[in-house]
Amino acid sequence: MASAWERKWQYSDLGKKVVFLPSILLCELFIDPGFPMMLHGVLLLLDVSGFTTLSEKCVQRSGPDRGAEELAQTLNAFMRDILEEVLAFGGDILKFAGDAVLVLWRATQPQLPKAITLALQCCRKIQKKYGTRDTHVGLRLHLKIGISTGTLAFLSVRGGDQQYFFIYSRALNDVIEAQSLSAAHQVMLSQTCWEQCEQWRIWAKPLPGRRVVKVVGMRRLSRQQCQVAVGQLDQYTAEWHLEGSGLRRPALKMPNDPDVATRLEKHLPAAVLHKLHQDVPLELCSELRLVTSLFVQLQFVVRINVEDLSRSLSDSSSMISEIISPHKGEINKTLLFDKGCTFLCVFGFSGAKLASESIHALECAMQIVRMASTRLTKLQRVSVGVSSGMAFCGLTGHPERFEHTALGFKVNLAARMMVSYPGLVSCDAETYAASRLPSDCFKELPRRNMKGVTNSPTVYQYVGITEKW
Repeated sequence: MASAWERKWQYSDLGKKVVFLPSILLCELFIDPGFPMMLHGVLLLLDVSGFTTLSEKCVQRSGPDRGAEELAQTLNAFMRDILEEVLAFGGDILKFAGDAVLVLWRATQPQLPKAITLALQCCRKIQKKYGTRDTHVGLRLHLKIGISTGTLAFLSVRGGDQQYFFIYSRALNDVIEAQSLSAAHQVMLSQTCWEQCEQWRIWAKPLPGRRVVKVVGMRRLSRQQCQVAVGQLDQYTAEWHLEGSGLRRPALKMPNDPDVATRLEKHLPAAVLHKLHQDVPLELCSELRLVTSLFVQLQFVVRINVEDLSRSLSDSSSMISEIISPHKGEINKTLLFDKGCTFLCVFGFSGAKLASESIHALECAMQIVRMASTRLTKLQRVSVGVSSGMAFCGLTGHPERFEHTALGFKVNLAARMMVSYPGLVSCDAETYAASRLPSDCFKELPRRNMKGVTNSPTVYQYVGITEKW
């Protein structure tokens, strides 16, 4: 894995932080705004279909240790090629979600048609070159891509000592729907995106009964036209640039600025800061570790305005951080989809290992449910999935834009349990066994089919430590 992050240039000290963050956070407008900031843009959601099944097959073929490493190597090789194209077309990589990536082309209202063309040409090229990938376990991966556009609310909220950002808008819901309706080698546009694009360049077919159109062809831009278009949008996507650096993201060579560094550090996970403060080279920030993954989904009421949502997200982030931090857990990922917010919390990263880790995670899960139910006024439902097992803990993405996260079948399983058993604290058999808690702390749940999981595992509901125990 070390060679995956090596480049002929060296990042600046500040660049080592920038590489974990989207370019939009470098813009002056988004320096800890404290309230929703409105912008226009084009969203792209790219998902690798078959990732959960791949993670399961890697473990079945090579065992939990080697399987987790093989999964990370396969995903990184695939993602590097794809994200190289995204960066070349001026896309700002906002969020990673394991096997999915959310990208933004920020633009003014008049520039949206050209931004849509850029995003679409990028996607068509990606689907042509990388739309299908055969893996070493005999499984074929496919890309599913959706594009939308509109007015976006940029939300920046505090959670403990850290800062988290979210994008919220109808366009986010639209891009999720478009991507979900996509199939292998397809690109789907939301209806709003279709209405605002340069239609004379695009051949498309509407999907009956859906506000989505399937792109079947387009008049492509020349390389020079693409470069001009990217340059025109660039002033709106990243304001910190250096010429002649040879990087897709010249901001990685930014001179050191203590004020900027301090601000950016608030957005970095504790595991990343721990490595950076120890001057650990980026290529050595990955390892295999036994961790416990805790996925939390907070489903808010349907009718919630952006101000109330921003307040709820801030309260949620602070509450979860307050609960898990004393137990050495950390919020690794935050995602906002369709008025539901998902947090990935990880227990057991380097420098944060405790004995009886599964008990800490389960009790944190129960506290989150109890406190969320009483403190979050706009909450409709809270669901938690907890799993334990070997995971690849390290860098995933592209050498110029990556994240530090946990990857593995058990991590995916926690997310699937969270969705399949709504309103409960669910856990896998390994967490149940490792906790060594009495059986009356748990209830075995009916087996359910989970997306991408071929053999439905035994799942338990954690009901809490009883007074009897």
